[in-house]
Amino acid sequence: MSNVWSGITENAKLLNDGMRIAVGNGRRTLFWDHKWAMNETLSSVALGPIPMQSLGATVEEMWEPNQGWRWDLFAHLLPPWALEQIDSYGLKQDDGFGDLLYWGGSSNGNFSIQSALRLMKKNNAIGQDNSKLWRTIWDVKAQQRVKMFLWLVMHDRVLSKANMVKRRIGNDTRCARCNDLEETTMHLLRDCPAARHVWQTVGGPALSPSFYVGSLQAWVYRNLRTRDGIANDMWPSFFAITPWWLRRWRNDHLHGRHDRIPIDVSHFLHGKLMEVKRVLTPAVTQILQSSSVPVTTFVRQAGDGGLIRDHYGKFLYGYAARYGSCNAFRAELRAVEMGMEFARSLGYKRLIIQMDSSACVMALKEVSPYSGDCVHLVNHCRALMHLSDWMVEIIHVYREGIRAADWLANHGVGSEDKVKTWQEPPPNLLQILTDDIRGVALPRQVTT
Repeated sequence: MSNVWSGITENAKLLNDGMRIAVGNGRRTLFWDHKWAMNETLSSVALGPIPMQSLGATVEEMWEPNQGWRWDLFAHLLPPWALEQIDSYGLKQDDGFGDLLYWGGSSNGNFSIQSALRLMKKNNAIGQDNSKLWRTIWDVKAQQRVKMFLWLVMHDRVLSKANMVKRRIGNDTRCARCNDLEETTMHLLRDCPAARHVWQTVGGPALSPSFYVGSLQAWVYRNLRTRDGIANDMWPSFFAITPWWLRRWRNDHLHGRHDRIPIDVSHFLHGKLMEVKRVLTPAVTQILQSSSVPVTTFVRQAGDGGLIRDHYGKFLYGYAARYGSCNAFRAELRAVEMGMEFARSLGYKRLIIQMDSSACVMALKEVSPYSGDCVHLVNHCRALMHLSDWMVEIIHVYREGIRAADWLANHGVGSEDKVKTWQEPPPNLLQILTDDIRGVALPRQVTT
């Protein structure tokens, strides 16, 4: 490639990084893959894979006229801070309010050479004062060898063929796998067809076209950021270990050690991530419990329900159960017992139990001795909480804070099944989950 075309290509990347869209009616703006709500695409911060039917959706298609955003289509896929930014936008249902491009590198939206240079410096500069960048690398939850490799990547000191030729080690810069393009660090870890295949297999943010843009340093930094989480809480770790193994598999290929390269790379990398998760990052989850004990004319029925969520509020697991006649205290304890047993079966290592029964919280925290008719339930719950292979914390919340669990409890009472479980949230529960993620406040009457 000539110097002229190299310059055009580099400047095109800079313009792409700096352009933003001022949304009017949202008809020409892609919801996931255009920069309109913030300085990056929504697909780059998604908490998980985006459904295929939603990938090409426009902003207008995510908006309901006279009602607002269709939160049920995307709220469960984005972190709370991204939803807050989307919530600040509103669409104009008018042909006169089209979507407009503007320059995001300046405060007034106008392009200038000074703002372009400032953006270029922000994307590429690695200076001694850039402590936030280096802190991001050293804080990532991964093995020390992986952190050291990322440090080499950020300094472009990985021994790719291009870097080896610069050090007068050999004279061939062609990629060892595709045997075509120059093997730079970026090509080795991201742009080579073999590397892209691995990233596509990994999934998550790597499925978005925006994953493959930006300079080497900006690409690494963007995926390692832990500010409110990018994609999900374990994505930085997953991203960190994948380049390390890409470099190792490249070396195995170069030296003919093909038997060391796994056939199912996705399964292999997920296994390595689980090793990191077990050793360095016990899962932080929340279990929200509630019970409902409605009284009918002839029989008093009790039910409980609960759900397990991660610390971003994402639904992980739900359950509901129907009992015979019992008081609220027993129903609440059975809800906690069932929830902890489910959590252990799912392999969680840290659990925060939230419930609205202060009596149960006091009994389980052993604030006061208990020897009533539920003593066995209390003792069993305490024993589960104090097992040495996990950490459990129990806190009291008001009923308005556990509406989702309350809905499941009421569902348990009316269900024909004795016990019912969900791995995906029931459709009728989505609005409550969306309200929780958005932080919708509910009034509470307090007597004085």
